[in-house]
Amino acid sequence: MNNLNLDEPLLNDTYGELSPLLLRMDRQKKKIGEQLAEIETKQAQINTIAGSMPQALVIFGVNKRVLYANESAGALFGAVKAGIGYLELCRDTGYIQAVETAFGGYAADVKIETGAKTYRLSVNPVKGDKTYAAVLFASDVTQEGVNEKIRREFSANVSHELKTPLTSIMGYAEIMHNGIARQEDYPRLAGQIYGESKRLLALIEDIIKLSQLDEGEMQGAFAPVDLLAVARKAADSCRKKAEANDVQLAVAGETCIVSGIEGTLFEMIFNLCDNAVTYNKPGGSVEVSVEKSGNGAVVSVRDTGIGIAPEHLDRVFERFYRVDKSRSKETGGTGLGLSIVKHGALLHHARVDLASRLGEGTTVTLVFGNAL
Repeated sequence: MNNLNLDEPLLNDTYGELSPLLLRMDRQKKKIGEQLAEIETKQAQINTIAGSMPQALVIFGVNKRVLYANESAGALFGAVKAGIGYLELCRDTGYIQAVETAFGGYAADVKIETGAKTYRLSVNPVKGDKTYAAVLFASDVTQEGVNEKIRREFSANVSHELKTPLTSIMGYAEIMHNGIARQEDYPRLAGQIYGESKRLLALIEDIIKLSQLDEGEMQGAFAPVDLLAVARKAADSCRKKAEANDVQLAVAGETCIVSGIEGTLFEMIFNLCDNAVTYNKPGGSVEVSVEKSGNGAVVSVRDTGIGIAPEHLDRVFERFYRVDKSRSKETGGTGLGLSIVKHGALLHHARVDLASRLGEGTTVTLVFGNAL
C-alpha cells in the first residue's frame, strides 16, 4: 500500500482486490482535475472582466486585508499587493470611515480627492460566518464635478445676462409710465426698450439653441448638406451688418457635401461670420472659404479685425465669455455664439481650429472628417 502511485492509480501493479478502489480513485482524480480547470477558467474570466473595468475594484477579506485588486485600483491607490491591510492601502479619512462602515455590516459611499482627480467610493459588506468582508468600487467622477461647476456658472451667468436687459426695459418703461419723461423723449425711450427687447430675445434664443445642442435635441435628421450653399446663405444674412460697419464680406470655394443638420450648420457659420463682422475694423474684410481636404471638408472664416490676445484664446468658446466686456452692450452679442459653434461641431464630429493675432485678425476653421 505504501508503494502505490496515487497520481496514476491505474498504473499500479497490485492485488486484484484493490482494482475497484484504484478505479474509483482515478475517476475521482479526473473529476477533481476537471473542477479545478473549470475554477481556473472562471477565475481567468473574472480577472479579465475586472481587469478591463474602468472602475477600481478591491476585495477585502474578513481579516480586513486585500484579497484582490484590479488594474484600475493601481491607478487610484498605487501598487496594490494582496495581503496588505486596508489602512496600508489609503490614509484618506473618508476612505477609512467607508471601509470600516462596511466591515461593520453597512454600505457606505464617499468622495475622495487624489491630486487633481475626484473619486466616488462605494463600499459594500459581504457577510462571513461571524464578521464581514468588503467590496470596494471606485469611479472617477472628476468630469462630473467639472460639468456641475459649468452648470452652476451657466445658471449664474444666465441670471445676470437676462437681468441686465430686463432692468433697462423696466427702467425706461417706469419713466414713461410715471410721466417723468418729456413727450419728445418718448420715441428715444421706446427705441431703447425695443433694442433691449431684441437683445433679450436673441439671448433667450441662443440659450435654447445651446441647451438643445447639450441635450442632443436639435431638430432635424442628418442629411446631405452643401456647405458652400450654407456659407453663402449665412454670409447673406450678415451682409447688411457688414455694409453698415464698412466691412467687405466675400464667399468663395467649391461645393462640399457633408452629412449634417442644415439648420445647425447655418447657425455655426452665421455666428462665425457675425463675429468676424462685429469685431472688425472700418474698411476691413471677411473671407469665407469652403474647400475639400482629403476625404473631408474645411470651412474657414478669416477676418482682418481686432484679433484676440493669446491669454484669451483658450476661453473664447466658453459660454458668456467675452474678451472685452465693456464692448458687449455696444456690439449686442449674447456671448454664446462661439459656444454654439463648438457644440455644433461636436454634434457633427468636426474640429474647430482658432488662430488669431492681436490687431491683425482672426481665422476660425471648421474641419469635417468625411465629405460625401
